[in-house]
Amino acid sequence: MRSLRRFARLPRADKSLLLRALLVVSVTRLGLWLLPIGALRRIALRTGKKTRVAPHLTRLVWAVTVVSRYVPVATCLTQALALHWLLMLSGHASRVYLGARKDREGKFEAHAWVECEGRVVIGGAEAHEYVSFTSWKGSL
Repeated sequence: MRSLRRFARLPRADKSLLLRALLVVSVTRLGLWLLPIGALRRIALRTGKKTRVAPHLTRLVWAVTVVSRYVPVATCLTQALALHWLLMLSGHASRVYLGARKDREGKFEAHAWVECEGRVVIGGAEAHEYVSFTSWKGSL
């Protein structure tokens, strides 16, 4: 309930951005359950049309981070792909990275992150600990 009250007090632009981010994160999560990642990426590239008023990069990251708390299993991959999609729609060039490492017990771990404007914008806390095995860029 407190989240809804906080949402209601937000400016209209923030509400709109959060709703758009919720849609993109949800569609991305559902797409990852149903489709191969390559197919999901092609859909994002085909459906993308730049928005007239592009939100600032930090606001897009904020929106994806906030709504991901409410989308079940919104992993780093879900967040990275959703943010990448929103960045493309906003005219920002970005690159998604997928990486891997072994943890202390020797178990395989994977991670996804996004770089934009020369810096890691989501998934960055531990990105430097992973070896990137693939990446792709995108802009519309």
